[in-house]
Amino acid sequence: MIEERKSRERKIFRSLGIVFAVVVLAAIGLCALPVPVDPAAGYTFKPINGASDIFTVVLKPDAKPVDIEAAVRDHCGARQFCQVLGWVDPTSVARAFPMTDRELLDQVFEYELNRNTGLDRAAFSCRQWPSTPKNQCRGELTQADLDEANGNSE
Repeated sequence: MIEERKSRERKIFRSLGIVFAVVVLAAIGLCALPVPVDPAAGYTFKPINGASDIFTVVLKPDAKPVDIEAAVRDHCGARQFCQVLGWVDPTSVARAFPMTDRELLDQVFEYELNRNTGLDRAAFSCRQWPSTPKNQCRGELTQADLDEANGNSE
């Protein structure tokens, strides 16, 4: 019985070691994790910093917020926690954390799902999508906001 338990524990630790190695290799760019594509919307969700629950996505500027939200919810599926950060300019998409000032300023969408707390929220840039209901508008950062936060204000 003890030997059986030790054998199970060794298998678990070996499996965890392999998973850990893949995540580390992906984080430093030596191994690519599969990138899920939502066939309905054509969006590609890319994990940021090798995370399995935080994604970036390039959104279609003419897409309807309701369609974006549906694609993101579909992508997050049954995950306990999921965060999606979106941009319309592919050159502005964050590649890693911490994000640069430019990446923060150009971000137009965020979605957060946390089934442990009940949080399920999508927020859009109302500059990008003016018809978005005000309660779904995300706070718009300015360069002055970032300068102040970085201690660069006059």
